[in-house]
Amino acid sequence: MVDRLFRRRAADCTVEDLKALARNPEAVSHLEDPDKARQLAVLMVNTGVPRRACQVFLLARYFGCRFKQNAYEGVAYQLAQTAQWAEMPSLVALGRRQTGRTTSRLLNWRARALVEISHFGLLDGVLEEFEEEKIVPNRRTYHTLVSGHLRNRDLAKVKDCLGWMEDAGFPMDASTHALLVSSYRSLGRDSLVQSQALGSLQDLGERNATAVVNSLIQLSLDTRDVRSALKYLAFFDNPSTHFPHTRDRENSTTADEDKPQTSNSGPAASQRYPTLSPDIATFTMLTNYAARMRDISLAVDMVERVKHFGVRADDIYIAALVRAYCAVGQVSVALRITATTCKDIPSALSVLRDLGLKDGPSDEPVLGPTGVGISIRILNALLKGVLEAKGLPGMRVLTRLMRDVGLEPNEETIEVFMSYLISQEKVSPRQLKNTLLAVPRRIRPTLRHVNILLDAIIGKRLASQYPRGWTAVAAAANSGQPFTPDTSSHLDPGPAPGILEQMAKNILRGKPTFRGITRRLLQSLQSRNIRPDRAMVDLIMRQEALVKRNMSTARTALRIMLARGMHPNEYHFATIMQGYALSGDVRTAEKVLERAKEAGYGTDPVLYTILVHGYARLRHPKEAARIFQLMLKDDIQPDVPSVDALASAYFAVRAFSAARRILLRSWERFAPFPSELAEANLRTLAVAFRKLAPHGIPPLNKRSRRVLRFKLKRIVQNFGARRFGERSRRGKTMRHTQAVSRTISHNKHAILQ
Repeated sequence: MVDRLFRRRAADCTVEDLKALARNPEAVSHLEDPDKARQLAVLMVNTGVPRRACQVFLLARYFGCRFKQNAYEGVAYQLAQTAQWAEMPSLVALGRRQTGRTTSRLLNWRARALVEISHFGLLDGVLEEFEEEKIVPNRRTYHTLVSGHLRNRDLAKVKDCLGWMEDAGFPMDASTHALLVSSYRSLGRDSLVQSQALGSLQDLGERNATAVVNSLIQLSLDTRDVRSALKYLAFFDNPSTHFPHTRDRENSTTADEDKPQTSNSGPAASQRYPTLSPDIATFTMLTNYAARMRDISLAVDMVERVKHFGVRADDIYIAALVRAYCAVGQVSVALRITATTCKDIPSALSVLRDLGLKDGPSDEPVLGPTGVGISIRILNALLKGVLEAKGLPGMRVLTRLMRDVGLEPNEETIEVFMSYLISQEKVSPRQLKNTLLAVPRRIRPTLRHVNILLDAIIGKRLASQYPRGWTAVAAAANSGQPFTPDTSSHLDPGPAPGILEQMAKNILRGKPTFRGITRRLLQSLQSRNIRPDRAMVDLIMRQEALVKRNMSTARTALRIMLARGMHPNEYHFATIMQGYALSGDVRTAEKVLERAKEAGYGTDPVLYTILVHGYARLRHPKEAARIFQLMLKDDIQPDVPSVDALASAYFAVRAFSAARRILLRSWERFAPFPSELAEANLRTLAVAFRKLAPHGIPPLNKRSRRVLRFKLKRIVQNFGARRFGERSRRGKTMRHTQAVSRTISHNKHAILQ
């Protein structure tokens, strides 16, 4: 009804015409009574099309209703609870237009929405909007700005906001330190921020303190520092009963500062730090870690802990659990868990059966009555497993499920799809580009989208520039050609847009095919003032150090990242090491490994393998063996590539028997040795040994490439279906909707989508 009336209202129908069109007088009464209209608007948020809430307000105003600010605040609260932030700016703008004013709550929600949708460029005008409305910003306002600039990796603006906050009479307190550590993840681990957050725990309420400890655990897990993670998990040992155990996921940094913080009065109060109870975010984080480590027993244990502590699950936790089962290949269990969230939707269950859902008893963990409904988060988590199990046909089925339950693909859906195409289907950058061109414009490009595309381009160049295999290593060792770095490029050390433009220019030089799509993606990021993240800096470094073999520029990129407060991770160390190794300076690469160890990233066998490869290219098998022994001494378990690299070092100097012995003695580490290979030659052994490595994907033949293009075309057609941006029947309606939306927006960036 709302859609039909709004279309006619946009076509300048009279009130009487709209009443006649409604056919049901009772339905019209919901638009003539302010209280009923407010309730209807709140209900519209959960229909899968949240913009209907604004349409209800527009229609009700057309029918003569006048609303108070709490009507818009009620809808804003529901949008925030369901994380549908994209509609928030339009709602706030509509409320201001219809009433002539707004409230601090609505302005704060709008600021939070700008952060959540990564529209960081508009954060600079938030305080001016408060001033225009003659509303005084509160601590939450400044905390939201600080959180946004931290997410955008802009420490200069963080410092400015903290200064303005103190000038406004809100000095940094425990909640500020909690905010900093909770938002610092994109920059990497910082010991000073962590120590300040720990010192603030005594002054925080339990909910905020739990959020701080969760963040500390997450930072430790990100850096694979299990020892520190266990230390922070000790805060949850023997939880005191004076704290409530059941609570919903809430953002600790946006709690109402007007409410007094309750202090610990139980037995934990006498300790230096309080003993806390875990919340659902704690279990979600650990379940995601279980998915990353493919440790399903840990995920099952988290299910039992959730029930033990009486914590209410949410869709983010269910998505993490689905992700964990997909990670270990148990997609059937992931399907059954998903089915519990849509058990009252027969069409959805039917689609899940098409994907492999089986009726009857099963061994998956019993979740209990979670009350969690199906969401795009859960389906995105399921999508990764479905793609790996069913391929592209499985995605077509899953997009049908999205339509059946009233959901639309979002940025994460596209990210999962792109990652699969690159890692599993081995699509070319050109095919990836063509797929991206079909993505609806309502889905905003993200840094992850750009990084995946650029990673595909760089990966293709590296594959052609550095052939794999022992023969290539031997050829490089025998070439004796001097290293000649390319110094023609220059990395702009200025603001973020300069880096983005330079990166596109460097990577796309001589490749006009990608300029259009990449320019569109980069312009979208620049228009929202999104700054490069650590992954993008690593791409710059890979382009310069590995493709162009210009270590000077790669080091410049690293220095810029450090100057912006971002800490390097194992990928940055690996890129620098690989650059030095390829240039023949393996000794310097060893020094970088020592720096990586000091930073807590010395547990990755990839770093040692880079050195082994480097010495193999130099025809120094004894040095390669020394690095391999160093890896064992450091208690790093060798993987297939590291053993293969060591064998290649001996192959390069024609020590074939030594290479053979290395393979045979290492085989049992990974799998039983096949008896039929006992008399095989060295080449056959090497090829079979490399197949022991996980995720080995053979290149596509000509027929497979044709089939892939056909499947991609059908999926792209699904993206263009009714709920995915169809313009044939709904084109006129969408144009009317956009026209009305523009009239209710007081800011050109807050248009109703």
